[in-house]
Amino acid sequence: MSIKYLPFLLTPLAAVANSQADIERITVSATRSTAPVSTVPATINVISAEDIAKQLAHTQDISQILGNLLPSFSPSRQKMTGSGETLRGREPLYMIDGVPQTNPLRNGSRDGNTIDAAMIERIEVISGANAIQGMGASGGIINIITKTPGDDTHQVSAGFSTPTSGGSDSQSYKTSYLFNQEKDDLSLVGGVSARSTGMYRDGNGDLVGLDGSQGDTQDSQSLDLFLKAKYQLDDNQSIKMMVNHYNMEGNGDYVAVSGDPENDLPTTAEKNNIEGEAPRNRVTTITFDYNNTNIAGGTLSWQVFMQDFAAMYGGGNFATFQDPALGDDIFDQSQNKSQKFGSRLTYAKDNLADSNFDLVTGLDLLSDETYQELSQTGRNWVPETKFNNAAPFAQLRFDGFEDWTLNVGTRYEYGKLKVADFTTLASYGSHG
Repeated sequence: MSIKYLPFLLTPLAAVANSQADIERITVSATRSTAPVSTVPATINVISAEDIAKQLAHTQDISQILGNLLPSFSPSRQKMTGSGETLRGREPLYMIDGVPQTNPLRNGSRDGNTIDAAMIERIEVISGANAIQGMGASGGIINIITKTPGDDTHQVSAGFSTPTSGGSDSQSYKTSYLFNQEKDDLSLVGGVSARSTGMYRDGNGDLVGLDGSQGDTQDSQSLDLFLKAKYQLDDNQSIKMMVNHYNMEGNGDYVAVSGDPENDLPTTAEKNNIEGEAPRNRVTTITFDYNNTNIAGGTLSWQVFMQDFAAMYGGGNFATFQDPALGDDIFDQSQNKSQKFGSRLTYAKDNLADSNFDLVTGLDLLSDETYQELSQTGRNWVPETKFNNAAPFAQLRFDGFEDWTLNVGTRYEYGKLKVADFTTLASYGSHG
């Protein structure tokens, strides 16, 4: 399987500056280069640490922060699963420090819930075509940048919220600790965040219905462990490592009560233990980065990453899960498991050959092993599959015109999918 992308864009420069030197130059990691923001043929929004801090005063949900600050992002569902949440009507690619969070082999829409907001320094949101990112980036990019090492500091925060009407079941708690340490050429930043979220209530004080199948952020708890280290080898070279482990899990203390639209009765919830295990997200992301700012007059960046991802969904006695060999009226639930290994090599050079051309080129590699199991009975619903992908790319920008900038790029995707022989569920028939 191979895919080619060839975006070609011509963008007018806004007449807000009298010269190129007056145009603000910003570094947006998702573009994999440094460029004047006005020359990027896409809508770019950067949600700063200050913006995030203000939002954290009343919500801990990343998708709700995006929905509150970005008109182009659909309202948050406040669920573990972000199905239906779109950027300009299309599903975006979530990344953490450039690492794709999407599981392309079995997309369970849990990619927006893989890190706690306390560990985020800023969020870059990019809309528009480009050849630099692949794997689902056609709908836009939401790149979450984790905390950056800095001066020696310690930060402790704690929060508590409760509704104006309702009991202790709707109270939520949050506490986090972050530290920064710097000594000579080594700098560290790390932290831990723990959260307990109660039940949600509507304007009348009634419990809001929860999603027991896809997973809900209400009646849940989460823990995030984070560490990033950077070592400056010399004036031009640095290496960096980041580890983030995130676990969000429902408490399983409430079940949904179906509503009745004909009688204007909304779906609500009641206290009761669920059957099986509560829905959860368990994600560990590890990255290693090498950066050299003086390679043939350009900048070379190389990132190697690994991610271990497991998402448990709510269960039921669904017809799909039934197997006469295992008994009658079987309860089961599915869990999506994925392991990704990847490499992202990028070279960027401005004023190529003393011209007005700027070049960004590189090679992305990805190996993804994914399957979806029925955890209660040990069956595989979706077989173990392995996906290997290689994607060279190049994007060229020309700013030699007075009021225009020209961008052209190409990306070639080559993917290979391996699926061994397997036996499907009994409800699908006896074919292998």
